[in-house]
Amino acid sequence: PPPPPARLRARAAALGVEAEFLVSAPRAALLERLRTADVGLHTMKFEHFGIAVVEFMAAGLVPLAHASGGPLLDIVGDAGDRGLVATDAADYAAKLARLIDDGAARRAMAAEARAFVAGRFSDA
Repeated sequence: PPPPPARLRARAAALGVEAEFLVSAPRAALLERLRTADVGLHTMKFEHFGIAVVEFMAAGLVPLAHASGGPLLDIVGDAGDRGLVATDAADYAAKLARLIDDGAARRAMAAEARAFVAGRFSDA
């Protein structure tokens, strides 16, 4: 796969953030990242549905999605029980910090998120 844009790597380095950019990742690599993550960050505004958000939840991650479109209306909601929604960079940062700092709340949301998608989006 092609390398990620150099400006993203440079920006991450300038911020002191250790980041890995996967472009067109094979499914196995994606699943491995999902198994080792706690939060799924989804920043697209006004997305019609948000299948990536559902995949985060099914994998046991807490979704942190934009407060618009399908993620707000059909998947995560705004109650804060199965994930969080945000409106801008400062809101995302504050909510991500909350999820990092409160492991018990994060685990409870992850369990609720997984149960929700299993009940709503599963054929089983």
